[in-house]
Amino acid sequence: MPKGRKLMVDLEDLKEVFNKYAETLQNPNIKSNDPIFTTISTELNFKMSPLALFLTLKRKRNILFPNYITIHKKQTDEKYPVESSSSSSGCISNTLFEDSDFYSEKSIQKETKVFSYQMDLYDWKKIQPLYAYQKRSGTDTYKKYRTMPKFKWSHLLKENIYKFTKLPCTWTLRREKVVKNKIFVKGICSQCKSCVQIKSYKTTDKIHTIFCKITNIDKTFIHNPKKKFKLTPYKRQKLAKILKNEPAIVVHNELASKIIGDKEDENAVTNVPAIPSLSAIRQIKSEACRTQWLHPNPIISLLAMAKTTHKDVIRSITVHPDFSIYYWSDEQINYYNEYLRKFKRVTITIDATGSFFETMRLPDGTKITKRKFLYAGLITANHKLKSVPVLQMVTDAHGKQSIFNWLNQWKREIQTSPHEIITDDSSALIAASVEAFTVLILNRLAGLVDPKLIPEQAGFRPGKSCCSQTLNLTQHIEDGFETGKVTGTVFVDLSAAYDTVNIKRLLWKVGELTGDRKFVGVLGELLQNRRFQVHLSSDKSRWRAQRNGLPQGSVLAPLLFNIYTNDQPSPPNTTRFLYADDLALTSQGSFEEVEENLNKALEDLSTCYQENALKPNPSKTQSCVFHLRNREASRTLNIQWRGVPISHCKLPKYLGVTLDRSLTFRKNCENIKQKVASRNNLLRRLTSTTWGASPTVLRTTGLALCYSVGEYACPVWSRSVHAGQVDVALNETCRIITGCLKPTPLRMLHPLAGIAPPDVRRSVASGIERAKLETDQRHPMHNYTPVPQRLKSRRGFYKTVAPVDGEASRARRDLWRSRSLLPSPLVPLLESLPPGHDLPRRVWQSLNRLRTRVGRSKDNRSKWGFAGGADLGCECGAAVQTMSHLIACPLCPETCSREDLMSASGRALAVAAYWADIV
Repeated sequence: MPKGRKLMVDLEDLKEVFNKYAETLQNPNIKSNDPIFTTISTELNFKMSPLALFLTLKRKRNILFPNYITIHKKQTDEKYPVESSSSSSGCISNTLFEDSDFYSEKSIQKETKVFSYQMDLYDWKKIQPLYAYQKRSGTDTYKKYRTMPKFKWSHLLKENIYKFTKLPCTWTLRREKVVKNKIFVKGICSQCKSCVQIKSYKTTDKIHTIFCKITNIDKTFIHNPKKKFKLTPYKRQKLAKILKNEPAIVVHNELASKIIGDKEDENAVTNVPAIPSLSAIRQIKSEACRTQWLHPNPIISLLAMAKTTHKDVIRSITVHPDFSIYYWSDEQINYYNEYLRKFKRVTITIDATGSFFETMRLPDGTKITKRKFLYAGLITANHKLKSVPVLQMVTDAHGKQSIFNWLNQWKREIQTSPHEIITDDSSALIAASVEAFTVLILNRLAGLVDPKLIPEQAGFRPGKSCCSQTLNLTQHIEDGFETGKVTGTVFVDLSAAYDTVNIKRLLWKVGELTGDRKFVGVLGELLQNRRFQVHLSSDKSRWRAQRNGLPQGSVLAPLLFNIYTNDQPSPPNTTRFLYADDLALTSQGSFEEVEENLNKALEDLSTCYQENALKPNPSKTQSCVFHLRNREASRTLNIQWRGVPISHCKLPKYLGVTLDRSLTFRKNCENIKQKVASRNNLLRRLTSTTWGASPTVLRTTGLALCYSVGEYACPVWSRSVHAGQVDVALNETCRIITGCLKPTPLRMLHPLAGIAPPDVRRSVASGIERAKLETDQRHPMHNYTPVPQRLKSRRGFYKTVAPVDGEASRARRDLWRSRSLLPSPLVPLLESLPPGHDLPRRVWQSLNRLRTRVGRSKDNRSKWGFAGGADLGCECGAAVQTMSHLIACPLCPETCSREDLMSASGRALAVAAYWADIV
């Protein structure tokens, strides 16, 4: 919190809260990351951040705790006795002597030195201020001014100060200030406690005069010449062994504590050994760790570099553990390029978003899968603006001007995130940085806003999903069946919901929820002044401004839409089920009561939508009535909205699940079967009679393509009698993976595919959803109260499903084994491929058909009607050629037993390869 900024909390209120934790806060060594500041920030309703509380305590400690000076002086005198502090130990450490009470007032002799020197135009240009631009409030213009970078003026001034004063300290200034276009420094040397004033005057066009005044100089300040010496190789090697396992700051403090312990002898002060500076210790640690970086895999090299905080190694920018931008130094980029030239293969695959997913195992066996950005360099926000480092932009406070600059530039660029590592200035890097910046905003905003959202909203919120919300709706309909009521439902449709959001009204709502005006300003830069351009072949349209609407594809859009629609009304005698912009409005009772309640509810919604500039579409809005009265099966609801009759739909679809009047889910299961069948056709393209992808690839593809669709929202419809239609399509997926024929028994098919039967997987998924319902407070049905049971024929979710605890894989395996009727010996019931999955497709297919004894032998072909009256005998002279005969046929060079087939022994593989063209 900069000096002079107005406190967000009254000082008297702050005193009252601080006095509750006075014992902890009066500790002079308290750090900014102490959890006590987070606790105080929570009590103040987040009006001040933990860092702002720490800075307030540091600057106003004497006001908040009036007796602090006496207590602190007493503690200091106990730690540093007066008689042992008559002579100083020199510039040993920045953390040793932070209080001037260490020196005895009698022994310190102070003086003042005043001098001036001149700088010619050549020296002045070395420290000449740079131009910077600041946006004027309320306009799109910028104000031009000069800034004085500290790293340019400090080094040159320190050399001249030492030249005139011969003072031994290195002038590590604290609290220095530099004005815009000239040098005007007021600082305190953190080593000798001298006060420094430096001013610059322009004498002529080519001469600049520097005036310096140093006061409170300690004449007894002793310079230890050993600090000027470089560390010997032996000492560096000794320190390197210690620093491999210890942080640099810990080693530095240990060396300093030893010097404090040697101060008992007055004569020992002049012979105190010097300790290296903290930067020197960090450099030694960096050199010691650098040997671990040279690894042939740059991923392992990257992870090793991330373990240290030295400035020339990798630095994490964002705070999210699975979504981070990493800054690579030039040395790391060159090392990676040399690796590519040497081995000619890429070990880091970067996708279209500029990130990569890498799964690897470290030497200690731990498995890591993370999403990372790998970029280096600067971003030039505008040609007229200064370049801003990536590290500064993302970690900057959201009130700084640099963030607004590069957000404005990003909105004017058409590049997406780059496909490769960027090592130079590039506008494509802005897109990747904004992508990470929006995730950073999402993490901070979601935790604050989520508790304030209406509980009916389940869209894109933690602990809620499409499955849980659909289950909540169907259970509500089942309760209507049990109570004998009619459940009327209106599925509201909004035209281009995300594109009609009013940005100004959205920012006002965000400000009401967060109370942070500057955060709203940054969010406004992301949402306002956006433009678009249409590309058709080689033609381009002119740029057009987009005044309203949320950015498509942004991770912030769903949360912002939830905030925007958080104030929609809850009409009486109705229940609403929200998932983002999908609204299902229900009412229970008789047909007449349902029609009256829903008509009034739609009128209330019209007023809310009109205030928020949302456009409902009555022509696409549908209604449906759920009941078990077969005599009134064709009756519809008479509902009108804005003078337009709402159409009745017998089979409405909500969040991907097709519903019907009595919740039989027949049409839903038929649709799922067709989807899985079309995806099975894609899976077949990876196989043929003689070639095909590996079984591992086929199994992974089948689970991702087919089973993901076949099991979507299965807790909702798994108890339907029509669920067996989905099993037919999923069983075909297992046949494609294993290469088995259609007559293969299902009890043998699923173990060979390494996938549990569909009914087992659905039962476990339903049990896990039931366990979440009881344990997770965020679940939409957490506080559900069941209604009295009236119908014994209904198999509702809450009534029939038991919770499943533990891992899903273990629960599936146990349930699978309890239902299995397989004879022995067989492949074990595991959710993994059996032995032999690394074989070629042709041999793998033959092996599985021999295992199941379902193949194209003459005996089986005769049973299936394909023999055509041909001879059933084997060429070896056997009367009938069966699958059991093939594994022991004398024509084959090898013979095997069925146990050999199950274990995929060498003899079994030879038999499978020999009969591959026949079976």
